[in-house]
Amino acid sequence: MYKIVSYKQEKNYNEDFFKVLNFIKTLNEEYQYLYYHWSRWEWMFARDNLKESELSQMKFFYSNDELKAVLLYEDEPNTYFVIYKFEDSVRKELVNFFIKNSLPHDIIIPRDNEMVKLMQEFGYFNHGKFDPVSRFTLKDFDIPITPEYKIVSLETDYRLDQIHHVLWRGFNHGDDVDYSEENLLSRQHMTSSPNFKKNYTFVAIKDNKYQSYSGIWYIKNTNTALIEPVATVPDHRRKGLAQACIYNSIRQVLNDGAKDIFVGSTQKFYFDIGFEEYDYAYKLSKQAQ
Repeated sequence: MYKIVSYKQEKNYNEDFFKVLNFIKTLNEEYQYLYYHWSRWEWMFARDNLKESELSQMKFFYSNDELKAVLLYEDEPNTYFVIYKFEDSVRKELVNFFIKNSLPHDIIIPRDNEMVKLMQEFGYFNHGKFDPVSRFTLKDFDIPITPEYKIVSLETDYRLDQIHHVLWRGFNHGDDVDYSEENLLSRQHMTSSPNFKKNYTFVAIKDNKYQSYSGIWYIKNTNTALIEPVATVPDHRRKGLAQACIYNSIRQVLNDGAKDIFVGSTQKFYFDIGFEEYDYAYKLSKQAQ
């Protein structure tokens, strides 16, 4: 028998938050679900986009008090990520839950052909490849020289207004940056979650402003790290800044024991600096789109 428990309607780093994080982290250590790295879960909380009233739509699935699966969403409950142990009884329980609760939403699963077949039997359509992730393959690499820019970690230079500046402009939100207290508080939350490390995040500085930014998520004594986010102010692109920041971040976590570095992207930029596609998920839904 399975016991299904709703996530607590509390938007903080509580017991449920760490229960999900540790469950995903354990599977990541086995090189499973790398498209949904534990840091993706933490990053979602850190960005303050969740509504507390909706959190109970995320679920825990237990069998004999052992956590076997979690059903999660990002930002809004319209696309669900299901993270589970590869056991037949778990697959059946999950699909029964989907059917019983008439989940019409997109459901993201790993490349598990048994799960795909089971869901297809109940009318789900597989849209194929979703959320690809790439792995860093270089054993030796040189950090680009950026003579007009200073590359430092947030541990050395931590300014909320500049974090907001580089991420706002770097993600193409426009030239007019709103430095309101609310926006700066959001950046503070983003850079103070439980496993965020300032010494793993690097920025390129010119004219006393952050012009490029690279974050990386890693917990010491684990195998995998994930790069997120990466952004460069438009006027400062194609100067090797993002690569320099990324390589500094990578070197830092490699020194702390990381074995593999991943990024949730297959953009040419990442391939050009040493990444290769590694894995991806499947997206299924009740009707073809």
